[in-house]
Amino acid sequence: DRDVTGVQTCALPISPEDSPALAAPPHALRGRVAALFRAAELLPWPIGVCAGALALVAVLVPLHGLWAAQLLLVPFLLVLPGVILLRALRVPGQAIAAFPVYVPCASLIVLLGTALAVDLIGPLVGVAAPIRAGPLLVGLEVVCLSLLAASVRAPRDVAIPWRSLSRPGRLAWPLILPLVAAAGALRLNSGHGNGVAVIAAAACIAVLIAMVVAPRLDESLLAVTIYAASLAMMWSISLRGAFVPGFDIASEYYDLHQAVLTGIWHPLHPRDAYGAMLSVTALPAELHFLSGVPDLQVFTVVYPAISALLPVAVFRLARKILPNRWAFAAATFVLLQ
Repeated sequence: DRDVTGVQTCALPISPEDSPALAAPPHALRGRVAALFRAAELLPWPIGVCAGALALVAVLVPLHGLWAAQLLLVPFLLVLPGVILLRALRVPGQAIAAFPVYVPCASLIVLLGTALAVDLIGPLVGVAAPIRAGPLLVGLEVVCLSLLAASVRAPRDVAIPWRSLSRPGRLAWPLILPLVAAAGALRLNSGHGNGVAVIAAAACIAVLIAMVVAPRLDESLLAVTIYAASLAMMWSISLRGAFVPGFDIASEYYDLHQAVLTGIWHPLHPRDAYGAMLSVTALPAELHFLSGVPDLQVFTVVYPAISALLPVAVFRLARKILPNRWAFAAATFVLLQ
């Protein structure tokens, strides 16, 4: 009972024959257990689940040579730290549900801070190459557990209503676009024709136009569509060839590869702007060592998946002042820039 105090609790009956709870019929007990489960469903990401997910990450990182572990680790690394940080900051769950881009952005903040802290503290405690899987995993677990401890007394409204976001049957079909675009780029790399690549580009344009002129527009479907089209266009370029496209990106990849080889990032980089950027060196190196994804594919596969969130953020922000149709058109304009 919510009105029973600690002193009153001590005076409650504890013998089986006197206790009304234990004397209740079985169907009443089943009803109370069902009520407890329904109450637990109101906390989709409780602290225990986050702690369990952190333990799972710790188990998967040593197995990151397996492709199945990589497929699990990449979304875990881009979602779990952000959920924990937003909970520690007491950001309301409804606000996150209305703007899900908060989660991967918060994860990037945690990953960047962890990589920088491990890189700077490692040499002070005798770790010559701190940018490695072991130190990075320890640093990430310590940071996330500290944030989780800080969120113990967080109010109930910080729980993210995940169920309100889950409509996979209706929302997943636009994600076919980046898969077709990736297949087209890989076929071109293998010397095959450009038919699949052309189909992917034409499908992206057709879907974007159809969404703009559609009579009824679902906001969640529009967000997934703009993300899928953005990722498809990025993968169609980033996956072409055996190396990263463009002189600037090649220079960035060189600095990333140096961080991977040496296992450390040096803050001083005279006349080397790319080498001084954590997002080019420490962050992708951390994603590489923790997830097992090759450093080249971090640039060509994972980073486009993150960058494709920008048009989604534009759409969500524009939606605050514009109708769905015009907000989607604004995001499409950013995408086609």
